[in-house]
Amino acid sequence: MKNEYSSTGADNHCSRRKFIAGAAGLLPVALAGTALGADKASKRKQKSNTLPPPKYTLAVHMNANFARQAKDMPVDERFNLAASLGAKAYQIGSFGGLDLDEYRRNADKHGMRCSSLAGTGRIGLSTGLTVTGKEKEYLDFFTKAVNAAKVLGAQNLVSFVGERSDTIPWETQYKQIISGLRKAGDIAGEAGVYLTLEPLNQYWKPKMTVQSAQAGFKIVREVDHPHVKLDFDIHHLQQSEGNLTRNLREGLAEGLIQYVEVGGVPGRLEPGTGEVNYEHIFNELRRLEYDGFIGMEHFTKTSFSSAFTQVKRLAGVE
Repeated sequence: MKNEYSSTGADNHCSRRKFIAGAAGLLPVALAGTALGADKASKRKQKSNTLPPPKYTLAVHMNANFARQAKDMPVDERFNLAASLGAKAYQIGSFGGLDLDEYRRNADKHGMRCSSLAGTGRIGLSTGLTVTGKEKEYLDFFTKAVNAAKVLGAQNLVSFVGERSDTIPWETQYKQIISGLRKAGDIAGEAGVYLTLEPLNQYWKPKMTVQSAQAGFKIVREVDHPHVKLDFDIHHLQQSEGNLTRNLREGLAEGLIQYVEVGGVPGRLEPGTGEVNYEHIFNELRRLEYDGFIGMEHFTKTSFSSAFTQVKRLAGVE
């Protein structure tokens, strides 16, 4: 009796013919899929080639970009690595406790510019300008930040105006914000730098006064000072408001945006992770011919080198 799991030569011959015929039928489909993928890649490349070349400059975050994988890496090694990968600029957050001269020496060694540092410290995240009687403390800290910016050659001071008070009428708080920012703008203007107001998302800082680009635009318009502008931080604005493209177009067209920062959502990892279509965002910034800094204020999924390489690719930066 023939084993039910065995085949005769005729059976094998028939099976081979069926297999070859089936494979031949699938071949055009496979080739079509390959051609479609190649066509899409070609169209993306053609689209990129029709855009203006990037005028912006990526700024490596010397703290956050190294925080998880190389937090103990000396400052000079961070600069060496960033420069070896083509970095032209950098940013820092808080300047307290840092040897600013060391940062400046290393930056000058590699021809790197400083895009930003923190402008208002803890007071900007708490009493700010919203609590009556705190303006002097706010402006005193901002002056220290301006002096730090002079040492670093930094252009932008990322700033906040405080939490909304539950005991002071909003009309009073708002007037204090406008008045205080005009005075801070004068301090910034004397040094040739900018106060860049950053909206924060309501999930991280639910009581912060400014939580959207539109709220920030309103304040910047009313302050009406050439050295008080907006920091368009995409990580926060995607969560608090969305409408990134529309707001970028509006803010840049009116000259309200001075600085742009990037970071994935959720997780605050490098662009290319999370829900934001950063290829589109960078292309839009190219179309709008944004020529300022783009601060990489985010952590990294695996390593600084991998993250920076990915951001450069998305940004179209050599």
